Amino acid sequence: MKKIKSTLLALALLNSLLAATDVTAQQALTGVKHQSYAVVVLPPTGGGSNTLLPGYLFFAPLTPGGTAGVLSDTSTPGVSSSYTWTAGRKVTLQPLPQLPGLSGTNTWLNRINVWGLSAGYGTRLDGTGASFDQATLWLPNGRVFPLQAPAGAQSHAVWVNDFGQASGWIAPDSIDDGCSFGINFQSQAVMWQFGVPRSLGTLGGTNSSAAFINDRGQVTGNSQTSDVPDSITGCPPFDPFVWQNGKMTDINPGNFGGAQGDINFLSNAGHAVGFGTLTGELSFHAFMWKGGTLTDLSTTGSLGGGVDIAFNVSERGHTVGISTTPAGTVLAVLWRDGTFTSLS
Repeated sequence: MKKIKSTLLALALLNSLLAATDVTAQQALTGVKHQSYAVVVLPPTGGGSNTLLPGYLFFAPLTPGGTAGVLSDTSTPGVSSSYTWTAGRKVTLQPLPQLPGLSGTNTWLNRINVWGLSAGYGTRLDGTGASFDQATLWLPNGRVFPLQAPAGAQSHAVWVNDFGQASGWIAPDSIDDGCSFGINFQSQAVMWQFGVPRSLGTLGGTNSSAAFINDRGQVTGNSQTSDVPDSITGCPPFDPFVWQNGKMTDINPGNFGGAQGDINFLSNAGHAVGFGTLTGELSFHAFMWKGGTLTDLSTTGSLGGGVDIAFNVSERGHTVGISTTPAGTVLAVLWRDGTFTSLS
């Protein structure tokens, strides 16, 4: 599972090119020239390397007001620092406060909401060099606000909506599990409201993880459906879920015959998009879910290479992603109102 997930994360780099609005997609189809942009180089924070890529699945943190999130090296080897940048104003995000025997070091920014509230996690080190991650929110002025988790548990905040609700996971018992969705510890999907976590449960297996939370309070992620390892992946199968009104729903039971399914984005209108594997784990179908209905986008259109993945979706349900050709070429594609278009 780790290998396949890593491949998908590499493919997710394309998302920065595919996260287009409806207007942009329409321009691509009609041949209208794109707007011109100026390039602004954001500064590093003392390290030998340039700024790094923050964000979950490479959704670079950027608000409609122009606030960008940056993760950068520092002058201390192995220590990174996150900051926000708005029209030339840089605000460094505070590390976690030091505790007896633990020092705050790295800060990792995943998402910024429209009000400038940032979500991610901070890292503490003990005297042996072992690291401990804690889910964190940061106020617009950079002040750190650690999110609650059981004592000794590790946690990450992945997303934050415009009402300040955060989604992510907690590893409550630090039990090693190479098939988990956390950092090699058994993980549970959670959402935080006013800093207090609420467990979202699982679809039948041990591990789950929450990814996106929209302004409706819907949460998406993935969950193992049993604890029986799949014969191909060596890990229990997992399906994508949507959680709402206290209930976790498997939105693609059994995926498309395979053992893996995940969600890559959730819109405020309630569209969830992602992928599911087919029997054999070598082929992927893209999907879109809304209001209890799942659409297999690969049946709407595909380039025929066996790998289709949906990465982003607009409020109108227009979905962008990738599709491979029989020769293995990866191309950007658009599923829109029942039609399929290659954007390359």
